[in-house]
Amino acid sequence: MTVMPTTTARSTDALTADTSAPAETQANSSFSMSVGGGARDLTIAAAILSHDLGSEYLTLSAAIDIRWTLVRWRGLSAGVNVGPTRTLLLAHDYSALEMGGGVRGGGGLAYSRKAFSVFAEYYRGMIGFGDGPAKGTTMLGGLIVGLAFQP
Repeated sequence: MTVMPTTTARSTDALTADTSAPAETQANSSFSMSVGGGARDLTIAAAILSHDLGSEYLTLSAAIDIRWTLVRWRGLSAGVNVGPTRTLLLAHDYSALEMGGGVRGGGGLAYSRKAFSVFAEYYRGMIGFGDGPAKGTTMLGGLIVGLAFQP
């Protein structure tokens, strides 16, 4: 499990006159877990992500990450990833529930020793919602720091 602060909870263009925005550009508790496999430089993983967007909203996302390692040098590696995502927006008081779809991508660095890696990855996700408090395009982003095991 990894911790990832949320850097942008929502874009302001998603707001209408009768809605209020969740916490903007504020670090909140978020978590992710992924399982995948593949070749040494190309992997596919299924990820589950949760973003606590302050006192009003929580998002739960399921994503498929296709990761390509571009450079390897003495245990260090750099790569990029991209994939589709589905996101559920839930109000803490259960007054709003909405499903959106989009894409997320990012890039990062890792240091590997044998089958274990320590990594840091910056990501951005763009999710479209059709109705409700998040109507429009929502941007999520953050820094994931974690451990990986790939034999």
